[in-house]
Amino acid sequence: RLFQASILGADRPDRPSDSLLSRLRQLPPWLRSEACATSLVQDMLSKDLASPLKCAWIMLDGMLLIILITVFRLQMKEFVDGLEEGSDEVLSSWYTFLVYASAVVRLFAQVSLGVLSVALGEFRHLFLFNIWYWIDLWAMLLSIVTSILLYGSASDERLLNLGTAATCLLWLSLVGYLSTWWYGFAVFSGGFTSVRALC
Repeated sequence: RLFQASILGADRPDRPSDSLLSRLRQLPPWLRSEACATSLVQDMLSKDLASPLKCAWIMLDGMLLIILITVFRLQMKEFVDGLEEGSDEVLSSWYTFLVYASAVVRLFAQVSLGVLSVALGEFRHLFLFNIWYWIDLWAMLLSIVTSILLYGSASDERLLNLGTAATCLLWLSLVGYLSTWWYGFAVFSGGFTSVRALC
């Protein structure tokens, strides 16, 4: 629906929904939630979200997450290979640079969205009680800390434990990204959570 709305609304620079969206922002949070549940407002929000800049930012976030997972795993693989060979070679610095860059950009995006949610009065709903936000935050922080400690004096066992935890959280962060932006995956992860709660 998101990309279909972007194709339909691409030729109309002035959208009549802008005034409605600004009025929605002025509603109290409980009433805004009720209003946003209607199909008319959902369609208008989808069209607003489907602007090329917003779609590009959503896709950039996903690409940065995939780059971070890939480069972090390559960095940890090189570290483990060095342990197995018993060599004390320094790891490639481009791994670390890409880990830092992608994690910092994603952290900046999370902080920006947090500030925006405070301005809209939705911080509790969108961030404080959102498990995906916390998984994402801890995944970014652990990947940065692990990359820093790879060049420090931490024990090999601690680095392997941190690397494993960061990898798990990065993969969970990808699940959170997919369930946030892909409707079909959101239904799957919601159903999986419900079944898990029954067990």
